[in-house]
Amino acid sequence: MSHHNELMFINDVDQNDVQRQHVCGACGHIMVPGQGTTLKLETEKALKRKRRSVKTQASKTKLEHQPQSGTRKLFSCGKCSSTTKISFPSPPPAMRRRAKIEQRSAAKTQQATVAEAAKPATSNSSSKKRAKNRKAGLQALLSQAKTSSLGARNLSLADFGRLG
Repeated sequence: MSHHNELMFINDVDQNDVQRQHVCGACGHIMVPGQGTTLKLETEKALKRKRRSVKTQASKTKLEHQPQSGTRKLFSCGKCSSTTKISFPSPPPAMRRRAKIEQRSAAKTQQATVAEAAKPATSNSSSKKRAKNRKAGLQALLSQAKTSSLGARNLSLADFGRLG
């Protein structure tokens, strides 16, 4: 691994982020989070707070502002305590497509109103027919239950008391 790093250094080739997060760049220690190595995720909010404090100091000392980035991983080596920072790009801004959706829904409602104006009686009549059929089916079930209960003799506790 050290020969690999030496060749990369001689040829001015940067390590990719995956290699940087697995091996410490200072001492070569294999970094496994939880076994001496600590992993910390900094969100964009924490970075903004740091930038604000840097801006107040920068306005006093006229330092340049760092470019904005998204979330970043901070690996601290368990052997030499050096930190490896891996930055992720900030997510693209949220795009809203509400105007197009509203236009489409307005067009659909206009088409629906035209269709409803052509057939207002059929939709109401079919729902009324379905309701009547449902009620008739329930009435038929009730009448069957009544006739079956009238035909069979119902027994009570008193009937069994007389037998003994």
